Amino acid sequence: MNWLDDEFVDLDDYILYGTEGVLDHLTTWMRKNFSQMKNIFEARIQKIKKFLEEINKPVIFASHYAPVCKTVFGDPAPYYYLCSKKLENIVINNKNIKYIFHGHAHLAKITYAEINNKKVYNVSAYATNKITVVNV
Repeated sequence: MNWLDDEFVDLDDYILYGTEGVLDHLTTWMRKNFSQMKNIFEARIQKIKKFLEEINKPVIFASHYAPVCKTVFGDPAPYYYLCSKKLENIVINNKNIKYIFHGHAHLAKITYAEINNKKVYNVSAYATNKITVVNV
């Protein structure tokens, strides 16, 4: 098993890009124990943006934290601890991204959305009560 940590793999028909993702606001734990995450998140957004600007192939975007906010709806945690509106603007407006997969929002009530011709899946098994299988 390979972890894609702000990296990609060329799958011939698609590029698979994997990232831990970003949050717009640090969690309480992060603020107390790892405040440099804010800088890491900002650098990660710039790295993702640059990658997406340079690639000219269909992309499957996989992230731990939700890169869009619609598929965290219903989770009782504040949305800014689950997703990123900053990253959402980048991924939703990128013409090459076709599929978006994320976890992290374990109690979300909406686990699938189509936004700007992108299929977005919250694949948290806690939220879906199943293993998500998608034919691409």
